[in-house]
Amino acid sequence: MKKLAILSLTIIFLASLPIMQTMPRHANPSELSEEYPEIINLLSVYAAIIDKALLEDFRGSLKNLNESMKIHVPRYVKYIYDRFNELLRDELDRLNYTKRCIDVAKLNIVLGLLEYAGGNLSQATYSLAQANLTYIELKQSVNEFERMLRIPRNQLAVKLTSIEKLLARYLNEIRELRDILESLKEAGLEETEVLIWVDRASVWVGESVKLSGFLRSSRGYPLEDRAVSVYLDGGRVDMPATDERGFFSTMLSMRGVYKSSVQVYAEYNPSREDVGRYRASRSNVITIYIFYDKPMIYAELSHHKARPGQTISVYGWVNTSLGRLPEKIYMDAFSTTLSRSLNSNGFFDFVFKVPENIGEGFYKVRLYTQASGIIAPSEKTLSILIEKIPINVTYLASTVALSGGEVVVRGRVTASAGSLITPIPYSKIIIIGFGNQSVAYSDEGGGFTASIRIPLSTMTGHSKISLFIEPPSQLYKTHSLSIEVFIVNPLIMLVPSIVFAIALVYATPLVREVRKSIAENKSTEVLKEIYVLETPRARFFYLEAILIVGDATGLHIKDYETIREYLARVGGLLGEAYQIFKEISMLAEKELYGQEQANRMIVKELLRKLKESLQK
Repeated sequence: MKKLAILSLTIIFLASLPIMQTMPRHANPSELSEEYPEIINLLSVYAAIIDKALLEDFRGSLKNLNESMKIHVPRYVKYIYDRFNELLRDELDRLNYTKRCIDVAKLNIVLGLLEYAGGNLSQATYSLAQANLTYIELKQSVNEFERMLRIPRNQLAVKLTSIEKLLARYLNEIRELRDILESLKEAGLEETEVLIWVDRASVWVGESVKLSGFLRSSRGYPLEDRAVSVYLDGGRVDMPATDERGFFSTMLSMRGVYKSSVQVYAEYNPSREDVGRYRASRSNVITIYIFYDKPMIYAELSHHKARPGQTISVYGWVNTSLGRLPEKIYMDAFSTTLSRSLNSNGFFDFVFKVPENIGEGFYKVRLYTQASGIIAPSEKTLSILIEKIPINVTYLASTVALSGGEVVVRGRVTASAGSLITPIPYSKIIIIGFGNQSVAYSDEGGGFTASIRIPLSTMTGHSKISLFIEPPSQLYKTHSLSIEVFIVNPLIMLVPSIVFAIALVYATPLVREVRKSIAENKSTEVLKEIYVLETPRARFFYLEAILIVGDATGLHIKDYETIREYLARVGGLLGEAYQIFKEISMLAEKELYGQEQANRMIVKELLRKLKESLQK
């Protein structure tokens, strides 16, 4: 009887080897450990976020918060983690908007734009109210956040309460600004007027324009010793002060201003004791026209397509309207700058070499002249296409190979120019496959032989190997190709033959023993012996179950899914059969992980019920 049991177990083990390869990958949930972030690191991140917010560095605070979203947390606490960060982001955004509204309100009060300032304060009040509501939600969620992330109680909650200081500060600022606004509205603001003029409306580059103007109140009184800001094309260039008659003046230099025209205006913004008395004002806008001579550059490339290492010429000429030429012309190409002096007629030429280690594609060749007096800067850009010579690879490789052997690839590397075919010797051939890599080189005629070893553990099936060809010169393109090979593992093919042979040898004595037991009415013992001789496939009853479910639902198990993950994915489609499939899944999980073998009579009955339930 012992021999019979040992024989049966041996047959089951050998026959199960190829079947095990088709089993889906499973992971025992109890053996996986969830990784939590370090508490000290997590607290330091949130401390930095809140500290920067208290300093009103909201950009830095939000940047740190974005970094915190990259921290890995266990899946079952991710919702709590993401929700807390979402609330914190909303709080920072609303505090930032409140601050901006307060700052703009302050500026508008200084400028005397009281209506705008009132609107700014209304926006700040509404935004602050939203920030208060969001802060309440944050306080309610922080305790759950600490518990789920295993943070000691109140470690983060206490830090979070410091946001209340910022809320209170903004509330006080809004109230103070409202009081100032109301007092200014009651007192009233006097309008001001700024008027400017220039001594000439058109100049050559490098010359200066005198700008003059005056500042007075709406009642005609000159405003003495007030700073007036002068702007040239939107940029402030000077702040002259008014004299006792309210007049001011300044010189505007047009040196280096190579534009057809510029605009100039002046502004008065109340300061010190004028805040609350006078309203800000802007002058009339004056356009000043500027004259200069811009050279025209005419240039051509000797080649619009080139190879790495090739010599290229650039030639052309420069022309100006007034006949005065720049001294030099410059060229930027392939990270190199060259310069040439123009001859008396403005002609020039450059010669440069394309770098040998450059990649393919379009490259810019930039020609330019520099500004000099009334001569404006000018430039022209040309394009050149860099191409490498394509290579041809012919090869011969076997399409079938045995595990433990090798795949041999023989071939030739050549380049063609029209009908002329040139071999490329010393090309590096890299062959990659089966987790290995080997290198070979082409000979004088461009021929090569490359091989790679197939591990004995490689299973039967299709595999791909890759070839990368690197020519010895940068003039040529690299080349890659993929080869598909069918691998045959002789060991796996021997297993069914061995099982069949062993079964054939022992089949006859085994049947006789069973018949003898039945004849002697030893039903219990015979049933036990027959049970031991179940087919190997019965041990993996879960395979039959998932095939039934997959055919019925159209959802087959993925190679990365666990038993429970697949159960959860198809559960909604099974209906009444869900409980049956769930019971089969639990029995399979116990047998795979807990070494608790399921009763095959029960399994057989469950499989029958599963089929009937899904066929309804």
